[in-house]
Amino acid sequence: EYVRKDGSRVPVMLGMGLLDEKSLARIGYVVDLTEHKRRELLLRRYRLMFDTIRDPILFIRMDGGIMDANYAAIETYGYSHKELIAMGVGDLRVMGQQPEISDKLEQCFKHGCQFEMVHARKDGSTIILDVSFKGMMHGSEKMLVSIARDITDRKRSEELLRRKQRELETLLDTLPGYVMFKDTNSVYVMLNERACEAAGVAKSEVAGKTDYDFFPHRMAEK
Repeated sequence: EYVRKDGSRVPVMLGMGLLDEKSLARIGYVVDLTEHKRRELLLRRYRLMFDTIRDPILFIRMDGGIMDANYAAIETYGYSHKELIAMGVGDLRVMGQQPEISDKLEQCFKHGCQFEMVHARKDGSTIILDVSFKGMMHGSEKMLVSIARDITDRKRSEELLRRKQRELETLLDTLPGYVMFKDTNSVYVMLNERACEAAGVAKSEVAGKTDYDFFPHRMAEK
């Protein structure tokens, strides 16, 4: 560092070169590194922010190759940073679980896009992700940034709920009587098979209806 007359400090790089081989005359030079240091600090701040975000983030080339990955991506997939940047985004995809996106990268760069995808970790386990892609320029090079949200637990909970609902419907359909479910506003939620047959409606048509849809007005008011 050099100290200016006003007392402020300036980061510098010192150098020396040979002017004349016979006289061994030399010249020294000083390069002000203030702007370089400012950019370096800014990059460190961006990197810190990049690595503290809890969602996996990947920087992707237009050929699908992974340029960079944050700490959350490393933790999520189980690969090292070195392994991830040697891979393509297609290498993370579980084959047959969702369409190949390599032919959609240009569209994602121009307009942005979002997909629900099933990816594989290094240990072979799978993870369900809601992934958004956004185009950006890195110097003169086009690239994509992808931000993924792990929705595995949510999707499994939804599937468990659907399975339990199917089991309940199957049980109710075996009962000999009429079974009807309404919400607090007296709107039908579900009828069992026998009640649907009596009302002359399909199960898919029940939700959202009231007594006025099935009975004469005077009877419905009772």
